[in-house]
Amino acid sequence: GTATAGSWQRHLSYGQTFETMMVMWVTPEKVDKPLCAFGPTQALGASVVASSEKIWQIGGISEVSHACELSPLVPGQRYYYKVGYKSPAPRWSDTASFVARPNVTDWTPTIIVFGDLGVENGVSLARLEAEAASGTN
Repeated sequence: GTATAGSWQRHLSYGQTFETMMVMWVTPEKVDKPLCAFGPTQALGASVVASSEKIWQIGGISEVSHACELSPLVPGQRYYYKVGYKSPAPRWSDTASFVARPNVTDWTPTIIVFGDLGVENGVSLARLEAEAASGTN
């Protein structure tokens, strides 16, 4: 299949166990059988049908979010994945990768947190820009 234009807005989060990873993404409309293909090589090999779907209406824009739980994963191993759907016409994102969470107790991840300020109501943006520029917070 071919990749669609624009971002799929993919989001990864560690699952309930060391052997799972959650993959979430957005499509501009409801699709038939959204799924995630994954594997330890770029050939992928396994696929999982999305287990949840939610329709969002924000500022006249409609999007549908999907989620898949990938498992079983080998802790600490790199995996490749892509998201997409087979119908109405096959569409796939580019292939990306992640490393499964290590199965250790003294692991300290480095993380960054950011958020979407929205298309209509970014009321906190001016304050955040001022704080970032001042370097005080």
